[in-house]
Amino acid sequence: MSGSIDASSSESLAIDFVHLGFWLNVPIIITFSYYISNILYEIRRPVQLYKAPENNITEKPFSVTFLISAYNEEKLIKRCI
Repeated sequence: MSGSIDASSSESLAIDFVHLGFWLNVPIIITFSYYISNILYEIRRPVQLYKAPENNITEKPFSVTFLISAYNEEKLIKRCI
């Protein structure tokens, strides 16, 4: 009876197919859940974030300056500032 399949091996084969189907569908489930959560976020997001602020039109934007000194440049920076 080398060609026959007993009940325990057919049961484990069915469980193997269930596990295989699950692990093959995990990337699909993760991808679709990302897109669905992104759509829900965009629907619930306030509309005010899309509008440009009306009161900041006349104001000038501020600027930020970074001064990074190199080796032995203290005297030159002091003279330039």
